[in-house]
Amino acid sequence: SNPAGVLQRPSPANQVAFDPPLSPAKQQAIRTLGVGIENKVVLRYRDPFWPRDRPYFQCTDQRVRFLNLHAFGKHGAIAAHLSPPFADGYAGMSDGEVAELVERLLLRGAEAEA
Repeated sequence: SNPAGVLQRPSPANQVAFDPPLSPAKQQAIRTLGVGIENKVVLRYRDPFWPRDRPYFQCTDQRVRFLNLHAFGKHGAIAAHLSPPFADGYAGMSDGEVAELVERLLLRGAEAEA
């Protein structure tokens, strides 16, 4: 399988060729798929302060959703997914600044879940 961004390449020289060719309906479906940057930030703490048994939760900020890695056996770890259209805009920030932002959002989300 190929990522949607690869399948959507505009130049015939860079496109994936299918033999037999895909149906028009499938070609249209590929063209309409949304693609974009998704950033993942993983934070680890000695002890989780968020809901331990919930595998996923949202916070009030629509830029991020959390995957509770602790619930999957990774003690004290949580992953924040920053998805399109909110995934870009972090290029000028240091790793520490991004981690601080995500931690603030995690604290807000954990409070809302409590």
